[in-house]
Amino acid sequence: MVTSESCSKGVCPLCQSALQVKSGRTGSFVGCSQYPACDYIEPKVFETLALLGTTCPNCGLSLQLKSGRYGAFVACSGFPQCHYQRSSIESDVNRVDCPVCQAGQLVQRAGRSGRVFYGCDQYPRCHYSVHYPPVQKQCERCDFPVLLRRKLRSRPVLMCAKKQCQHQMADMDNATADVEGGQGCT
Repeated sequence: MVTSESCSKGVCPLCQSALQVKSGRTGSFVGCSQYPACDYIEPKVFETLALLGTTCPNCGLSLQLKSGRYGAFVACSGFPQCHYQRSSIESDVNRVDCPVCQAGQLVQRAGRSGRVFYGCDQYPRCHYSVHYPPVQKQCERCDFPVLLRRKLRSRPVLMCAKKQCQHQMADMDNATADVEGGQGCT
């Protein structure tokens, strides 16, 4: 369902009618007020929230904090000549190297439905992704360099990220002592 606001945003170049801010299933956009007779829409422009004062590592122009479909992100002000962008919240804590391409790192992302997953930051060159938080440890059985932090039967485990292995071991970093509460093994 598309709803529209009454404020005018210029003149349609096709039919000379007023342009309006409309909101659809993918967010707000600017379209002709004479729709469906005129189907002109302006391309989505990401709203600039703030200038960060740092420079782009690719071209040297300033970086901006922008708002997009999946939330805030940092992008170069030289777009479309420079396509540098990254997540707005990036930390070097818990960085896990991509086991497939060895060039990228696994970063947290969100899909269209909002489900969180962890994918290689070298996408689209590398398509590796997992649905559970990755840990930079080697599997005891197959020596795969990434384990996944999961909770199975209400106990934390580390599981091998290699689909053919799926070896499980206790997650000693996240283990909680239930002995004090009387629920420990006897």
